[in-house]
Amino acid sequence: MDKDGNVIVGADGQPIDDSARAEADSEAFVDLNPDVPRIFDFEPGSRERFVSAFENEGIGGFPQQLQRATGTMKLVDLSGRRMLRSDEQGGFTVVLSEPLPERFTIEFDYLIGWWGTFENGGFMIDKRVVPVRISVDGSHAKLYISQQRVADVRNARLERSDRLQFRVSGRKERGQEKLPSYIGDIRIAAL
Repeated sequence: MDKDGNVIVGADGQPIDDSARAEADSEAFVDLNPDVPRIFDFEPGSRERFVSAFENEGIGGFPQQLQRATGTMKLVDLSGRRMLRSDEQGGFTVVLSEPLPERFTIEFDYLIGWWGTFENGGFMIDKRVVPVRISVDGSHAKLYISQQRVADVRNARLERSDRLQFRVSGRKERGQEKLPSYIGDIRIAAL
């Protein structure tokens, strides 16, 4: 497990049992850019507006508490945790009981099955579930991946609504294996 208690899985999708290897793998992923100092000043919202780990939803189906937007997505068991899987372009909407306030946070766990370019003939594949955190204060938005702030946007134009859309991009190449992406443990809260 990483510092946040998340299971770290290897390239085969199975949990890594060796704590030294797991820590090294986790640290390697966190160093997205070694020239940028690690900053982690994320503070989660305290007034929950939506929380779900999909624990009461059936494997193989689409969660009833979400609205399907695009693509085909389904709940799966990924190393003992329920995650929403997208084999291609997928999206869903979380409907809240009221519009998002000026200050809020979004938290979820994410595993992107692919990323990179075709320049070197293929995609870089990373098989670790990482926590993603977003903090919004008016027009100031910050994005954190694992234990590092990776984006700080001071002039974000964010519409406040009672709906929040998520896009989850899996990939399926002709004649190749599916490279799905997964999302789970979603939490949206006001500050």
